[in-house]
Amino acid sequence: MESTAVEVMDLTVQEKTELAELETVIENGMKHFLVVGRALLRIRDSRLYRDTHRTFNDYCRDRWGMTRMRASQLIAAVAVSENVNPGLQIGEKHLRPLTRLEPEKQREVWQEAVSYTHLRAHETPEHLVCRLLLAKKKKTKHSNTCNNPYLSLSQI
Repeated sequence: MESTAVEVMDLTVQEKTELAELETVIENGMKHFLVVGRALLRIRDSRLYRDTHRTFNDYCRDRWGMTRMRASQLIAAVAVSENVNPGLQIGEKHLRPLTRLEPEKQREVWQEAVSYTHLRAHETPEHLVCRLLLAKKKKTKHSNTCNNPYLSLSQI
């Protein structure tokens, strides 16, 4: 994969310190995706990788052995988590289907999953998100039109 021609620029002392702190968070917290996603978001948005890498993609690949897509998944899952229920520890893989929905629909589907939990006490909200999205997908397959563009097959 070829990088675009972007000049590598020196970081300020403050930026180098911040980058070191955020990289430590990522190293120590790869299992804690919310912390890692937030650190990657700050590194990307502040372009703190520019001291050593031309692009965020190059930085993720070289420093963390992850693709830009994987980094984007972690960053997107942070946004969904903070949207549906800030502070709740939810598995990233359970949030991933919601990243394709608009924020309002994310909350709606999540709330439906949480409400449904009362009927199926042995399941967690995370499992129910997947179950409800699959159920909506099956309904969409059987109907010729989908009234909800957020739940079309391409969005689930």
